[in-house]
Amino acid sequence: MQNIIFESTEDALKPLLDVINIKNLPLSNAILINIGREGVTLAHELATKLKIPMEFLFTQIIPSPLNSECPIAVVSEDMEMVINESLVNAFDISPDYVYNEAQRQYEEVILPSLYQFKKGEGLESLKGKDVLLFDIGIDTGLRMGVAIKTCMNMKAKSLCVVAPVMPKSIYDFLCEICDDVCCPYPLENYVTTLHYFPHLNVIDDEAFEEALNQTTTQKDT
Repeated sequence: MQNIIFESTEDALKPLLDVINIKNLPLSNAILINIGREGVTLAHELATKLKIPMEFLFTQIIPSPLNSECPIAVVSEDMEMVINESLVNAFDISPDYVYNEAQRQYEEVILPSLYQFKKGEGLESLKGKDVLLFDIGIDTGLRMGVAIKTCMNMKAKSLCVVAPVMPKSIYDFLCEICDDVCCPYPLENYVTTLHYFPHLNVIDDEAFEEALNQTTTQKDT
């Protein structure tokens, strides 16, 4: 069994670049979209190395009313949703709860964040673009699922999921629905993202905003 531990987020950069280089992805009209605030520093470094622009897609987890630690759905900044139907049905959770909670999370969390960090502007047009969807780790796949749905609706030319680690089962599923998946460590016995990044720090507002505003496309001199 692989014992993959990243002492810092920077340790994941080289394995990611190695996989991306092997895949020979189309990058001339590409954009990297980061979907997790905790991974924004690594996403920025990756986009800088690839010399492609970086954007951020705001999403918000909808927890079960029975267990706040159990995500049952996720909503994105354009009100797209992905629901874990099996959990919703198993716990007999009302659809009204899910949609009302999604609306509340959108109005109380996502919209204020959009105005605070992106001046109220959502993603730029993705039509005809090759999109690299980045997350620092994938636990349930809900957040990545809603990001894929959002990009498909925005007419992206191609979708490639990029993450240092994810469960092998999710990797196999993403390979079926996306154009490509770049993951150096798809693991059979996946634990949690925090297990593989034990020193993952919370990004404060100032550092987060700085990462979003820094350019990633400067040419070498």
